[in-house]
Amino acid sequence: MKNFISYLQENDTETYDFKLKICNIEVDSDMQDKIEHALEAYEVVTISAPKRLPMRRKPLDFPSFDTCEVNLITVSLKYPCTDDQVRQTLSQHGRIPLANLVVIPKNQPEELLRDAEDELNDDDEKEAILTKELENVTGGQVKVGQQRVDSMLKELETRKTEYAAKTKTPKSVSLSDEPMNTKSPVAAKKG
Repeated sequence: MKNFISYLQENDTETYDFKLKICNIEVDSDMQDKIEHALEAYEVVTISAPKRLPMRRKPLDFPSFDTCEVNLITVSLKYPCTDDQVRQTLSQHGRIPLANLVVIPKNQPEELLRDAEDELNDDDEKEAILTKELENVTGGQVKVGQQRVDSMLKELETRKTEYAAKTKTPKSVSLSDEPMNTKSPVAAKKG
């Protein structure tokens, strides 16, 4: 049977790991210092440099934002705490609005699934199309570039203006064109 001191020493090595996702806030060195200072209450073991995630339309963690820039920071803390406690501490002491901050525990099942999907997507990573040379396609240059511009300008010059109606429309009649009654209906009756 283990004594109490051995249990304490085993528990002393345990860390509490979190992912901090910060949206629409520039995480520069000053902001990193604020985050680290705010988390000193939980004894920071390690804190990573911020990593920018790819911009996505309607990110899952921030549904109230349309398209936003998200920074990811991983933190390992020595003192036992929950994700809500870390989030509130960062909001109060780090001056980060709650709407712009998400704190995710290390082994949350939903986040593990997302990480697995990201790893699969990284394996299938393809070369960017913009950096790849265009393939030579017969007749392709006629559809793009200066030749296409020249052909469009010639086409516009040769077009004649077409009107929808070939016949003239009749002139509209207004109230001012109609003859007005000059006699009063009351004056026309005699008593």
